[in-house]
Amino acid sequence: MNVIYDSNVWVALMNTDDSCHKKACTQFQKDNESTAEFFIPECVLMEVITVLRRIGTAKHASSFIQLVAQDNQLHLQKHNTKTLREVYALVARGAHPKLSVTDLYLFLLSRRHTIVTYDTALKRAIAAYV
Repeated sequence: MNVIYDSNVWVALMNTDDSCHKKACTQFQKDNESTAEFFIPECVLMEVITVLRRIGTAKHASSFIQLVAQDNQLHLQKHNTKTLREVYALVARGAHPKLSVTDLYLFLLSRRHTIVTYDTALKRAIAAYV
């Protein structure tokens, strides 16, 4: 199973003050104990680091970077040009206006990966798409 966590899941996992922290810890532990392979797209990586720094948790941002660098089950996924072009086409058409560009990228990746998110709009879009 290939799993991608949305930014909000990683932020909740790294930030002990987040209301979804326990939920994220449980999910991560469950996925870690399975045969799941974790992928983290570059756009998610940058978004998580940015959010953690903005909410004043540079320590958590640093811990997240270390986790990504050291976890053998976590694979950094470089942007795919074809998928980016599909995102641009969705934006140009005005499709899914409630989704961010990162969410659109994850939406498209849901064809090949299980996306874990706490974002209701993204969940709905994926459920209608898959």
